[in-house]
Parts: sequence; C-alpha cells; structure tokens
Amino acid sequence: NGCTLGNQQKLTFLTRRLRAAHAEPEAGGHRLYKSIVTGPEMLDQLSSSLSISQTAAIRRLEGAMVGPRPEGQEDDARVTCLIATLSDEAVKSNRKMRYAIGQIEQIALEQCDIKTEQFHMGGPPVDNVTIDIEGEKTLIKLAACAGVVGLFLSYWCLRSWTLTLIVFGVGVMSAALGLAVVYYFGLFEI
Repeated sequence: NGCTLGNQQKLTFLTRRLRAAHAEPEAGGHRLYKSIVTGPEMLDQLSSSLSISQTAAIRRLEGAMVGPRPEGQEDDARVTCLIATLSDEAVKSNRKMRYAIGQIEQIALEQCDIKTEQFHMGGPPVDNVTIDIEGEKTLIKLAACAGVVGLFLSYWCLRSWTLTLIVFGVGVMSAALGLAVVYYFGLFEI
C-alpha cells in the first residue's frame, strides 16, 4: 500500500534487497528469481528505448504494472508494483517455491519494515503456496477428526480397548508406511 509512481521509497528499497538476495545463489548454484522489475523501471525503459512520452508509457503499462489514475489526481498518484519472476528451478518443487515466496515476505517484513497488512502478493506461485498451506491446515484437522472417529468405531465394533489400540496402531503405521514409500522412492517431490 502507498507505493505510487511519485512515492516509491519502500518499493525501491525492497527491490534492492531482493536483488541482493538474488545475487547470492542458493545451495546447488541455482537462483530463486529469473527477474525482478518495478513499474517505474519499466516506465523509464519504455520511455528511453522506444522514445515515447511518459504518458504513453504509462498507458501501455496500465493494468499490468501501473494502476488506474485516481480521479482528479496526477499520474504520480498511480499505484505501482514490483514483479519478481521465479526461476525455472524455483518452480520445479513446492519446497523451493515456498522458500522463494517466504523469502520475499521475510525481506519485506524484516528488512524493509513493510507491515503484513500493507504487503500484497499475487500470481500462480503465490496461489499454489497459499493453497498448500491451507490444505495442510485442513488435513491436520481432518486427520484428527478421522482418528477420533476411527478410535470410537473400532471400540464400538471390537468392545475391547486392547484390540482397538492394536487395530488403530496398525492403521496409523500403514498410513505412515504408505507416505514414506511415496516420499523415499521419489514418486512425489515435495
């Protein structure tokens, strides 16, 4: 919030910090981001390379990197953004994508003093990570409910806590073994 074409200090600071993080490759020599660009940088690039006016450049970027002009205000009041494109390597696995998205949030919060409620992210990688996080929370709740229901159904059928715990324990071990087989044999990459 508050990053406009006329007021871009926090956006510039965040861009510098992200580029510094981008300059350091992760383990394995891979970079997390393919490119990091801001609306004002794209405006300058369009104006200088295509020799078009600032107004024409703004019109070309409107809706993508520059927001609409607020009624009765100048172009400097238009909202702008930063676009960080994840590298092909970062998109390959959910763990790397989560790390890249988390790094952006961490840098914005800790190094740039941008509050969580003022910081907005979007795009398919952010959607994927958000869905995964919410899915994990839901899975934990559902697994707990299924465990309680399974315990009571087992006891109701067997009428013995000893047999119930044996059946329930075997069921939990089977589920854990199934997940371990998938993970350790590389059938699914997290």
